[in-house]
Amino acid sequence: RDIPEPVMEMIGSTRKDKLTFIAGSLTLESMPPPLLPEVAFCGRSNVGKSSLINAVTLSTTVRSSDKPGMTQQFNFFVLPRRLMMADLPGYGFAFANPHKMESWKMLMDQYMRQRKSLKRVYVLVDSRHGLKVTDVEFMDRLETAKTSFQVIMTKTDLVQSEDLARRHSMVMD
Repeated sequence: RDIPEPVMEMIGSTRKDKLTFIAGSLTLESMPPPLLPEVAFCGRSNVGKSSLINAVTLSTTVRSSDKPGMTQQFNFFVLPRRLMMADLPGYGFAFANPHKMESWKMLMDQYMRQRKSLKRVYVLVDSRHGLKVTDVEFMDRLETAKTSFQVIMTKTDLVQSEDLARRHSMVMD
């Protein structure tokens, strides 16, 4: 289905088929209209959310950093006429004010419960560390909100195969 003219104007006609940033939001009201199916990427800080979005879209549009907590708002990107993607702030440790981090948590809960276009949340887990308490708590919140989710293990190239297999089985349990 086609994207409405106001959204196409935000994207620009020369970027029709490329991943394009369309909004950064700190409230539900400031999020872009739910015109396309939407997926969200979340996980602990510095797990590779932005890098994964760039990799799966063959893009360099999403800014990534080695410093935890650099994504400090919900960043929305669109693949025109196909999909909206949300890059969410990390949970757990971040170089951010604790009050700000608590407001992200509350917004994530609202987003998971109320965003009608949200089809799936991808929860990224750093395979070097496996599941942490914050990951389990976040997945519990997703289940409570009845939000479809899938775990993706990142940084698998940095882990020995035996350790990776053990951590994978722990995630699957």
